[in-house]
Amino acid sequence: MMRRLVIAIRRFLQKEESGATAIEYVVMSAILAAGLVVGAGLYKNSVKAMFGHVATDVHNCADGSC
Repeated sequence: MMRRLVIAIRRFLQKEESGATAIEYVVMSAILAAGLVVGAGLYKNSVKAMFGHVATDVHNCADGSC
């Protein structure tokens, strides 16, 4: 009885599912890429402004007016 259960579990775990797994990874990658593109578009102006302020502060400190 126990031997049959072990054999059944081994057969279940050894099924070939690489095609389905590859498709799942492609779908997850596409969703992640779309999220990154949307996120970058939303925060583009605020990040640009932040680096602008940092550049101004560094320039002012280089002139001695920190």
